[in-house]
Amino acid sequence: MKKSFILILLFSISIVSFSQKTYTSSVTTKYKTEGEVIEKSRTITISDTKISISDYLGGTRTLVLTVDNIVEKEFGWDGLCKWYYCTSTEKDVINDEFTKYIVIIKKSYPSDMSVFQKVDEVTYLRNTFSLR
Repeated sequence: MKKSFILILLFSISIVSFSQKTYTSSVTTKYKTEGEVIEKSRTITISDTKISISDYLGGTRTLVLTVDNIVEKEFGWDGLCKWYYCTSTEKDVINDEFTKYIVIIKKSYPSDMSVFQKVDEVTYLRNTFSLR
């Protein structure tokens, strides 16, 4: 009984660790007036249930999204992509609602990730991250 429990536990841990992928992304900002260059690194973790992006906007906070649905379909010239339909885990301060997001990643070789934030019924804000 103990051996089967340990095997099931090890199997479930390995499934969780293999289904989650972690990427890094960095952004370089150059200020013209002062000649200062600032580089910020981001850690992006993607699983079938949760997506987190550290230093999301200007390094202020980590964006944590709950994945509602995953669909595989084409996106522009990128071919087959995974579309993650998500909801933020924190309410927006202005309208006191959870924000909807769409995260699109190329399925064959993830090099870029597009994050679309729903503003209203027809407007989405797009951020693109290079993945490494």
